[in-house]
Amino acid sequence: MSFVGKADSITYGRAALNYAENKELEDKHVAHELSRQFLGGNTPQEILLEMERWREVNHYGNIKRGYFWLSFNPSKEVIQQLDTHQKWEAAHNKWLSYMGLDNTQRVVIMHDGADNDTERSHLHALLNRVDLDGNLISDSFIYKRAKAAAEKLAREYKLKTADELGKDKRAIVREKALNALKSLKNVNMVDFYEACKVNGLSVMVRLDGKGYSLGLDGDNAQPMKVSAIDRELTIHRITQTFNKLKAAEEKERAEEAKRKALQEKKEQRGKEQLKQVEEKKNGKLEENARPSAGRDHSEERQADRREQEREEQCPSRGWRR
Repeated sequence: MSFVGKADSITYGRAALNYAENKELEDKHVAHELSRQFLGGNTPQEILLEMERWREVNHYGNIKRGYFWLSFNPSKEVIQQLDTHQKWEAAHNKWLSYMGLDNTQRVVIMHDGADNDTERSHLHALLNRVDLDGNLISDSFIYKRAKAAAEKLAREYKLKTADELGKDKRAIVREKALNALKSLKNVNMVDFYEACKVNGLSVMVRLDGKGYSLGLDGDNAQPMKVSAIDRELTIHRITQTFNKLKAAEEKERAEEAKRKALQEKKEQRGKEQLKQVEEKKNGKLEENARPSAGRDHSEERQADRREQEREEQCPSRGWRR
């Protein structure tokens, strides 16, 4: 979830405003004005004439790029939060203020859908480069300023920035592409493209076959060049990457077999130790039993010996009488 903001200084104000106000999707008019500032004209021509006259009054009538052309694109999840025109206008105005573009004539047009996604509402705005104080607004690094302002707005709304979302998406696409490559027995780009589709990726191959782009299946965003995802997946490196993956898999299998053997050995050693403990325990029981039997026999021998001594003494006593 995030905001994507773009800005540029332009000369073609009439063409831009005509495009914004006359947008159609599937033969349906989807453009309507969201807001304006210090403009009274009813038509694009009248609005542009007001901006031109303001520049002339402030001695900037001859500047080549007299307008700023802006696009404001929240993600679908954010659009669900911007469920009123007031919320759209509030978010857009904050974005303008973060760029320093809030103090000038402007007209903001909402499009209820986009060419590649009829549910993706967004805004376009045409601004005068001469502000309400009569100063020319610098267009230096305006594209970067728009991006930075959108990121600041995203943080204020506690959302991920466009760059953060891009990194997340690249990581997902990369993982799916590597899984597709692992599934192959040999490197073949046609088979690889098919494996990518099976793994939930969209594939766009250059007409000359020397490159390709990947995206998430079902994502309306433009697929990313594979070099922006991972250079190890480019056509001239993919064989090397495939070999590394297979070597890593073989190493993992060997390590797993080693871990299994060690575990089995450990279990066997445990069994042997348990057996030894039981044998020692049984041996002590036998030893404890032996002295008892020995004492019984010793007592019997002593009784026999006493009896024999009595018998020997009896005849001697009788003879003396």
